[in-house]
Amino acid sequence: MIDLNMKVSVSIGDKKYDGTIREVLQISEAELSDEFMNQPSTYAYFAALAEFAVADVEHKKLQFSVMEANLDSAKRIELKDATKVTEAVIRSAIIRDAKYQVLSEELIEAQRQLGILKALVRALEQRKDMLIQLGSMKRQEMMLSDFSIDMKKVHQNNQ
Repeated sequence: MIDLNMKVSVSIGDKKYDGTIREVLQISEAELSDEFMNQPSTYAYFAALAEFAVADVEHKKLQFSVMEANLDSAKRIELKDATKVTEAVIRSAIIRDAKYQVLSEELIEAQRQLGILKALVRALEQRKDMLIQLGSMKRQEMMLSDFSIDMKKVHQNNQ
């Protein structure tokens, strides 16, 4: 069973969304005009958040690379007097470093948030398609029920 009330919390810098999937994607047929008007801004908001998340991931990857290089140098100096210092020993020492582990967790979290945002943006694209379909169905219903406005009759009545 899909839980549309699942909490989604993403935070990129000072930008944040904290709500449910339902709040982002639900369509109210009773307020279809509002749904049409709000779709572009909702999409833009989450697409922009996703772009900030991409930049955040790339920034963390850069920090991670710099830290790895610095730790590699430091561990080589630290272990230079040890017997049999291999690449595997140095790599193991880097991975055990507390700062390395913290930054690894931050990168994993940034990638998770980016994945959530990408999924929401894809879902909003599908929501747009559904809104278009609903609008088309409503027009067809109006045509079939003859609630449409016949402009010729309006003009004849005004003369």
